[in-house]
Amino acid sequence: MTAMEEAATKVHNRPRPTTTTATVSHATSLTFAPAPARNQQHPAPPKKIVNNPLSPHHPARLIVQVLPEGVKPDDRPDPTKLVKDINARLAANADSKHLIVVSTKWNAHGNCIILTHLDQTGAGLAKYLRLFVDLIAPGHDTIVR
Repeated sequence: MTAMEEAATKVHNRPRPTTTTATVSHATSLTFAPAPARNQQHPAPPKKIVNNPLSPHHPARLIVQVLPEGVKPDDRPDPTKLVKDINARLAANADSKHLIVVSTKWNAHGNCIILTHLDQTGAGLAKYLRLFVDLIAPGHDTIVR
């Protein structure tokens, strides 16, 4: 036999241990199962941000209610011309020149809905209503909502 064969024979014929070592471990303290969740309330979903300025209660929206029954359809000024005229009056005043009216719309009740730029509020525009209210409803009483 060659030296290689002898070494292989010695390795294969070597006595093997008859006992195996146990790899079992035991807990040294009490084990606890996770407790079930107790009456856990789900957090309320966050409020949706209103992106449509025509939707009610949008901050960029100002409603000028014309008393007692609104402006009749024949007496309403053109919405495009009204935007230009309101913006001209706001620009002429030093305190209100930062405000921009984007659109106006008349609702079914004859009230004027004025939409400002989205980074501005209708409440900010309401402070300067005296500058342009005569363009909306000349000779009528108005309420801002």
